[in-house]
Amino acid sequence: MFIVLPNFWSTKQCKNLTKLAEPKTMLIEDASYSIYRRHDFIDRKLAAQLKVLVQKHTGLDFQVNHKFHYTSYSAGGFIKEHLDGSSDYTFLVYLTPCTGYQGGHLRANLGASKLELTPDWGTLVIMDQNYLHSVSTIESGYRSVLRVSARRNSDKE
Repeated sequence: MFIVLPNFWSTKQCKNLTKLAEPKTMLIEDASYSIYRRHDFIDRKLAAQLKVLVQKHTGLDFQVNHKFHYTSYSAGGFIKEHLDGSSDYTFLVYLTPCTGYQGGHLRANLGASKLELTPDWGTLVIMDQNYLHSVSTIESGYRSVLRVSARRNSDKE
């Protein structure tokens, strides 16, 4: 499953989260694998809100993890192809406008096809965690996302 929901969050919500999280980030740097800034935090209220909104837009029945990962990339930042955690889904909420950076594409290997996206702020991307994905090198500007994992509550989709 790979779903893209534009305008999922408002610009104001994106700016507010970035303003709160960015000052708390720490640099993660391993030139062979990734360069980015990250801040992890727990927010049960935000998890509950995401659960309701995603169910409303997709009909999916799931449980959202309450541990969030705010990640930002500036020029030179990237992350090589990888899989996320041991859950069913990865949710990515884009917090910066796609016009605010060059490069930084989300690349996903869906098996039979490959995607390359540059979502605008407020966009939610939902993907199965068994899809390999990466972020291409940021050439200029600044890109930030909020990532959280979710598990299916049932076999229904």
